[in-house]
Amino acid sequence: MVKKRKKWYQNKLLITACSLIASTLLGFLVTYGFAIRNENINRSRIETNINYAESLINQNAPEDALKKIQELLTTVSKETEPKLYARIKLDEGQTFFIMAYSKEQELNLKKAISAYKEALQIFTLKKYPEDYARTQSFMANAFFGMSDIRNKEENLNYAINANLEALKVYKPDKNPEQYARVSLNLGVDYGNLAKIGDQEKNLKKAIDLFNNALGFFNEKEYPAAFATVNLNMANAYQALSEILDKEENLLKAITVNEKALEIFTVESYPLDYATVQLNLGIALESLSSIKDMETNLQKAITAYENAIGIFTLNDYPSDYAAILSNLAYAYLSLSEISSQESNLKKVGEAYAEALKVFTVEDYPTKYASTQIGVGDYYLRLSKVKDAEVNIKNAIKAYGEALKIFTIEKYPGDYAIIQNALSGAYTQLAQISDREENLSKAQQAKDEAEN
Repeated sequence: MVKKRKKWYQNKLLITACSLIASTLLGFLVTYGFAIRNENINRSRIETNINYAESLINQNAPEDALKKIQELLTTVSKETEPKLYARIKLDEGQTFFIMAYSKEQELNLKKAISAYKEALQIFTLKKYPEDYARTQSFMANAFFGMSDIRNKEENLNYAINANLEALKVYKPDKNPEQYARVSLNLGVDYGNLAKIGDQEKNLKKAIDLFNNALGFFNEKEYPAAFATVNLNMANAYQALSEILDKEENLLKAITVNEKALEIFTVESYPLDYATVQLNLGIALESLSSIKDMETNLQKAITAYENAIGIFTLNDYPSDYAAILSNLAYAYLSLSEISSQESNLKKVGEAYAEALKVFTVEDYPTKYASTQIGVGDYYLRLSKVKDAEVNIKNAIKAYGEALKIFTIEKYPGDYAIIQNALSGAYTQLAQISDREENLSKAQQAKDEAEN
């Protein structure tokens, strides 16, 4: 008789073995499931904290954001969570960048750049193009800020390169707004680089980039951005007028400034309004040397007065003093063609007020530049009254300027002042101590030519 084999589910040994395997497997699956769940909970908590830190950045509370970010950096690993880590480093860069404009500017900008560079080790162009472009554009802003502190040309070139990297991703057909914003920033970079070298080439690049930005930032949909681009374009045309097609480029600068003023009204954007008015005044004053002198000088004076209505002594002392210096020069030019004595009186008052701010201790180079203007004022006044006294006052003012503008540090300014001194001593020689003053005039002329 054939013995029947028990089916597997009737075999106690097999059932026991299967039960053990099943329970072990079940335990593993449960443990694995809990691990996945805990990992997801942990990641969600981290992302919530990152979002909170970013909201603090958006609320302009960088110190609070930085505390949260530094907490996160103790728990998020570059190796296990590279993308989250890079995002946190990008946010850290933003907090340092914002803080740079309230304290320890250079230190915080350096920290911002360092954080951006670390983020870019993960946010590569190939793997994370959008994050790469965003980080590059932020880093460009930090380098631009550094260019105002030291190594201007080097840092501007770093800013330009970073913005160009961002434009490898941002295209006008795919990312029109980002493309326009980076184009605006690049234009500003090139405009500032023009102050160092290749002026015409860099200014023309800047103007082309501003026009690219205006391809997206139209007046109707983006009025503030439209006006900002025009403000910067006006500065580029103003600078270009100093080396090429003066009248044409000045007229363009004036037109573009006026476009900006259609948006930047005194009620809605007082500081931007004042900035444009200042720039408009400079352009009109420059134009007065070519055509319609009195009309353009009067317009320039009105623009300066509009600007100084916002940039007051109490709130913006440096801007206030700078505008007064411009106003003084405009009145000095106007005194050549009308109301000589009354306009010269306004020149003296404006320079005296400017020097309350531009002291030799706080603003040495601006103090010296203002003293040159004071010297010119006294020379002009000497033709109206008290010739000897006013010429001597002029010589004294030029002497004050030479305390700062030395031949070693500022050879160009030094030569300008020596030429002015030569003229002053020559005029004084016609009144008193002829031989002595002519000798001083010749010495000053020789200094200017050396």
